[in-house]
Amino acid sequence: MTSREWPGPWRSLDFAGDAEALAAQLQRELVAGHPLYGLSATSVARRDDTNDVLFEFSDGQFAEVHLTHAKGPFTSMIPWTRYILILMLS
Repeated sequence: MTSREWPGPWRSLDFAGDAEALAAQLQRELVAGHPLYGLSATSVARRDDTNDVLFEFSDGQFAEVHLTHAKGPFTSMIPWTRYILILMLS
């Protein structure tokens, strides 16, 4: 994993397994109709104080996603996985 300095409470993902597990959890939580559904995602950072993860998507966008860590796969949009698109990451 490439390490980068993140402002607290964000931190880099130290192990490739962590990044893969978070990306897999995201895919379990997304269902058809969710704006992020079907996009390939790579997790790049996570917050220590919440279940929020920063993902980079195959379309070049970044999003802060609040994972529910509920069991899936889901067939409806409940629970809805919240996200915020990041317009600029510097």
